[in-house]
Amino acid sequence: MNLGSLGYGLAALAFMVLTLLLLAAWRGRHEGVRVLFASAVTACWAGALAWHAYADAAWLWLIPLEMLRDGAWLFVLGGISAPLIGALWVRACYIVWGACLALGVVSPWLESLEAQGWSPAMILSRTGLLLSVINLLVLEQIYRNASPTGRATLRSFVLGFGALMAYDVFLYSQAELLRGVAADAWNARGFINAAI
Repeated sequence: MNLGSLGYGLAALAFMVLTLLLLAAWRGRHEGVRVLFASAVTACWAGALAWHAYADAAWLWLIPLEMLRDGAWLFVLGGISAPLIGALWVRACYIVWGACLALGVVSPWLESLEAQGWSPAMILSRTGLLLSVINLLVLEQIYRNASPTGRATLRSFVLGFGALMAYDVFLYSQAELLRGVAADAWNARGFINAAI
């Protein structure tokens, strides 16, 4: 077992436990379903990355998986932020996410056609960076526009999710600079997700 499989395995376990706790505490509220869904998607995402690290499998299918995880959390933020920033901006974020997902899905074919500048690593780093920044911007708007009571309620979520997205910004920015994802930073991400 390598560090990547261990870290992402711990993250999968942590988010599975979080999903079960959210399910036990759910009171039928619409917002709860979004968070429950995002936590379950993140548990599956981390489990798939743990398997990927263990089996050293091809990583082309990881791009759509990354987009699904980021989109699930954008779905949570969109539900919270729509009354604050307007439904039009939330829809625009969803459209950008859909375009990133579509690009991730077709990325294996783009590479097979040897389209210049369309390597899977480039697609992963740019779409991942874009979605991480969008998630952080929407999160900032939620916190900024919340009432003092709302801010106190959201503080733990904002700090935890903000830290996850800030690490993704670091990871994908580094990938842009180095023209590829650094293995150490990628493997550390599992431990960071588990801890947060």
